[in-house]
Amino acid sequence: MFQKLVKTTNSWQRRRSERASLATMDDRMLRDIGMDRFQAEREARKPFWKK
Repeated sequence: MFQKLVKTTNSWQRRRSERASLATMDDRMLRDIGMDRFQAEREARKPFWKK
C-alpha cells in the first residue's frame, strides 16, 4: 500500500513538472516535441491527477 502511494505521488509530481515546462516552451520547442501551442496549453491546464 505504501509503495503504491509513493508511486502515485511521484507520478503526480512528474506530471505537474512536465506540464509546467510545456507552459514555458516557445513554438519551436513545441514543434520539436510534436505539439502545437493549442495542445500544449490544453495539456498544461490539466490538473496533475488527470492523465
